[in-house]
Amino acid sequence: PKLLIIDTNRGRDTKEIPQELHNIWKESVVLNLQNPGNKSDYGGNIEVTANDVLYTGSNLSATMRNFFSSKGYADKMVVMKNDWLVAGHVDEQVSMVNLPNDRCGMAIVKADPLLAISIIKKQSMISSKQLPQRYQAGSTLDFVMLLQQFVRSSTKDLQKQNPRELSPLVVAQLESAKMIDANVALLKQKIMEKTPACKKIKVISLPVLFQCEDVHVLQGCVSVLPNSVNMSVLEQHLIVPDPLFAPFQKYTKKALQAAKQKVHLLDDNDCYHENLGDIHCGTNELRTL
Repeated sequence: PKLLIIDTNRGRDTKEIPQELHNIWKESVVLNLQNPGNKSDYGGNIEVTANDVLYTGSNLSATMRNFFSSKGYADKMVVMKNDWLVAGHVDEQVSMVNLPNDRCGMAIVKADPLLAISIIKKQSMISSKQLPQRYQAGSTLDFVMLLQQFVRSSTKDLQKQNPRELSPLVVAQLESAKMIDANVALLKQKIMEKTPACKKIKVISLPVLFQCEDVHVLQGCVSVLPNSVNMSVLEQHLIVPDPLFAPFQKYTKKALQAAKQKVHLLDDNDCYHENLGDIHCGTNELRTL
């Protein structure tokens, strides 16, 4: 086997890096896509499960899709719909963690806007004190104010029969949840198809809220707070974007720790999240399949 180095021609003074890596890793192949700035081919849109199922987005370039198909992934590839997201990467919707003593050997971690709604509803009061001190002013505080309004209106909104009567913030959560669940269903099906012993794969939900430019034709969506699903998995250690909002922090740590994972919350709001990314977007791992 050889290491694959994908040169996405991203710019940002990285032009020489692929060749330098090739010089270090002699047994490697460099794939140059000749398509500058096509973010759909970036690493956040290409992942592989523990049983070697590749999952990617519907916006992956034909060059990339054909390449992976020619290397044995033609019947081991899941293509998720992700053109509703601004960055358009699968790591905004799902991640995978290892479960060594589980029949499937892994669990799917998914962004769950409806869970986020549920957690917010349970708060008797929301205040800036539920955020780290450095975020108790500015845009993050503005979002807390939005949450307060959301809590007051969401219960009534969700009982309405006509979706067009719902507030845009509520519709964004309902529609993005449907999209994510449909993509997770595709991934589960392929994983179980490739590993018959895996009869029922565990799914771990984490609270993530989305804001969208258009909620009726779902598009232009971004996570409001750092997206904890966009994590880096280092065996049982998870480097997880800190969602900042205390009730989300508590739930995220508890849910992942229940799956025997060691959770390390990392504040990436300023360095990555504000630039439409999170931890998985800024890291790579070398793995043995």
